[in-house]
Parts: sequence; structure tokens; C-alpha cells
Amino acid sequence: MGDRIVKLEKNFEIANNEQDFIKDIIKSIAKKLLVKSIYPTHEELRETTREFMLSEHPDFLKKFKKNQWQIYYEKNIAQLSILGTLTARIKDAMFSVFSELPPINTSTKELEIKK
Repeated sequence: MGDRIVKLEKNFEIANNEQDFIKDIIKSIAKKLLVKSIYPTHEELRETTREFMLSEHPDFLKKFKKNQWQIYYEKNIAQLSILGTLTARIKDAMFSVFSELPPINTSTKELEIKK
């Protein structure tokens, strides 16, 4: 019984670390995608993810065969809940870049804006 508990705790820790790893990947990808497109397509997301993994985590990517990587990508990175995180990361990245801009007032007259 004790061995089973230890094994479950170890599996939980591994899964937790993997989720943190995926979140870090998504944050980095979001920053790269923001430069390319504010509204990335599924293909842009997949290609940027692959490029990022090849440059930053080649050992992680090498452990997968092509089909395995696609399955892992679809299951862990491209799913809607993760894309929600991606959207949040893009918003955070945009705020960090554009936070110094003055707020936009839509009722301001054209002459005041030109100043």
C-alpha cells in the first residue's frame, strides 16, 4: 500500500511539472506569435510551437516520433483550455509592451488627437 502511495505521489509530481513546463512553453510561444499575428491560425500556432521546441528544447522534441509529437501537441498544447491560456498570455504580453501608451478616449475630438 505504501509503495502505491509513493508511486501515485511521484506520478502527480511529474504531471504537475509537465503542466508547468507546458505553461512556460505557451508563454514563450505567445510572445513570439504576438510579433507575427495578433490572431494566430492553428497552423501558425503549430509551426511556431515546433520552431520554438526545436530551438529551445530539442532534447524534449527528439524523444517523440513525428506522430507522437503531433498527438502530444494536440492533446497538451492546442486544446481549447490551453488556447485560453495562450490568449491570456498574449494579452499579458501586449500589456507589457504597450502599457506606457496613453489611454484611448473615443469621445476626444479629432483636433485634440492630432496634437
